[in-house]
Amino acid sequence: MSDNKSEMWKKTCDLPVEYLQVVEDCYNQFQIPIDIRNYFSTWLEEQCIALQGQPTTGSDKMFNTLINLVENRISIEREYTIKRHLRLGLQTLQERFSGDPSKFFACLNDCLKTEDSKIREHTSYKASILLLEPVPVQDFAVYQDLRDKIDEIKMIIYHCDNDVSNLKINHEQYFASSCELTKLEEQQRLINAMSPEKRNQENVQSALKEIQSKINYLQNVELVKQTVDIGRGILGVYLRWNNELIIKAEICFNSLTSEINRWMFEKRNGEGKSKETSLDLIQECFINLFESCMDFLRQLNKIVESLDLTAFFAAVEQLNVVNIEAMNTRVQQLIYKMASVSLVIEDQPKPRIIRTGSKFNANVRLLFGRLLRSNQTLPKVHCCIFNESQVIDFSKDGFSDSPKMHSSLKNAEETMDYDSKSSKMVGNFRSLSISKIHRPKKGSTEASVTDGKFCLAFQASFRFGQFEVEFKPACLSLPIVITVHNNQEVDGHATVFWDDSFSVLGRQGFSTPDCVPWPDIAVALNRKITQIGSTKPLNDSQMRELASRLFKGSNDSRFDLTEQIISWTQFNKSLLPGNRSFTFWHWFYAIISLLNKFLLNLWNDNLIFGFVSKKSAEDLLLAHPVDGLFLLRFSDGVLGGISVARVVRDPVSPSGFKADHLLPFIANDLAQMTLSEC
Repeated sequence: MSDNKSEMWKKTCDLPVEYLQVVEDCYNQFQIPIDIRNYFSTWLEEQCIALQGQPTTGSDKMFNTLINLVENRISIEREYTIKRHLRLGLQTLQERFSGDPSKFFACLNDCLKTEDSKIREHTSYKASILLLEPVPVQDFAVYQDLRDKIDEIKMIIYHCDNDVSNLKINHEQYFASSCELTKLEEQQRLINAMSPEKRNQENVQSALKEIQSKINYLQNVELVKQTVDIGRGILGVYLRWNNELIIKAEICFNSLTSEINRWMFEKRNGEGKSKETSLDLIQECFINLFESCMDFLRQLNKIVESLDLTAFFAAVEQLNVVNIEAMNTRVQQLIYKMASVSLVIEDQPKPRIIRTGSKFNANVRLLFGRLLRSNQTLPKVHCCIFNESQVIDFSKDGFSDSPKMHSSLKNAEETMDYDSKSSKMVGNFRSLSISKIHRPKKGSTEASVTDGKFCLAFQASFRFGQFEVEFKPACLSLPIVITVHNNQEVDGHATVFWDDSFSVLGRQGFSTPDCVPWPDIAVALNRKITQIGSTKPLNDSQMRELASRLFKGSNDSRFDLTEQIISWTQFNKSLLPGNRSFTFWHWFYAIISLLNKFLLNLWNDNLIFGFVSKKSAEDLLLAHPVDGLFLLRFSDGVLGGISVARVVRDPVSPSGFKADHLLPFIANDLAQMTLSEC
């Protein structure tokens, strides 16, 4: 067996520590020795591909072959450390999987999927750092895996349903045998009640013997066998419920919850593609899993209604583990958990910078949609505003029945609509308006107003099926900034940009880091450019020009930007050097606003050089001077200005040319005429 590592395993080994730790944790969780993966990487991957969709006999053969390969490798290995690691790995494999080799194949498959996921995730991150198009997340593969798991759950329910039906038939036969026994015992009692003279008659004694024989057979053979068979059948069904069905359902629920969180997290920056499609896939899996749980619940009720379970507990000792009531509670809890996360915000508040008194909109979707379409009363959704402390309380205790409101929100309740074509249950808030806002006491300056973050909290209410409780799922929007004056808008956008770009999943409240590395800033700025419709990412020289506004000397290619740190204060509090009257964010935001409104086509056609210093522009033009040669660059000193740097004749200069700069054109100029007319 060669030590040559597979390409996939090489990529895994090259992952950063934080990614590699996730992979190692996965292998440790399933007790698959990482050394076995390391020394047999190519063979393991080939076998997993070959065994896709094959019966368990294939995985049994694969496992036995692997054991032989490891044993052979140990016998010829000369290096003690490797030999020792392989022995420990072999021992773990045999102890963990010898009894069920097919489980090894399933666990290994999950580990390989984790590797692939982390490789893709890191590749996407590296592509962003290198300012290339990010690798799209393979959403469909994730949801196909979820579909497969839910199909497995449905198949288990199907088989268990057959088993329960057979148990019901067996129970009816047991009941018939019990009735027959009762009938025979009554006949025996009547004979024994006869006078001795009649009882001793030959034909009566013959009948009595036959009756006693049948009673003995029923008591000692038939009913005992039926009781044991039913008891074992109950135990078999319960163990499938307990060891397979409920565990798989809980795993699928956790995966769906993660996908909902990931969908929400990625949507804040418009990452990935087909976000609506992703939510449709989540809804499909969500409903299928919920329906499976409801079938599971009905199956539990069916066995309770059909069988007198206590009658069989004494017959099969192992039945003491059976607790149908506890299982019922566990399934219902899972259904309640699903209901609690079934409300998602499909369209975040728009805009995210909201001035009091102005109208804005948002849309929510209930993932249960299709299941509630026949309800006489459609769900209602209520919306309110949360500050950071309320968000923290929500993460701990959920949505309070009567949360303390610090703000006034108009048009804050909607009845959801069901669209049969798309199978969506949505609540459209088209005319939300904030009439009053109460801010936490953190000062009274404009800066503190735009630094403060709030969010919209949505809660739906509906009843469903056999459940007596009213379901009240709730969800929170992405942070919003509430302003009073128009001149606070740009600072509000800075707050939202920082939050969207650098917040992490599972954070407390609205917390974000005070400082971030420049490479992360570069990715976020590039993303912001693409959000306005730019079809080209900023290149390295343009990024260095941006960095030069914050770090002296950073436009030199020898300057290492990867170790530089940017604080929130540097980003949008401190004025830029050179006696500028604006911050880095104000300068950058003014440029992308100008591009978005007037110059996007020119930018996408590579007709605007853009981020280049005045001196660098002069050097570029005078390197090959031609009278009338020019380039367009963004102004250093004028907010939202685009300047023309051009070559003109100069009899004094040795080359006969010099660089000249026209006064920058701003939005007001371009609103009246095109750039070519200016």
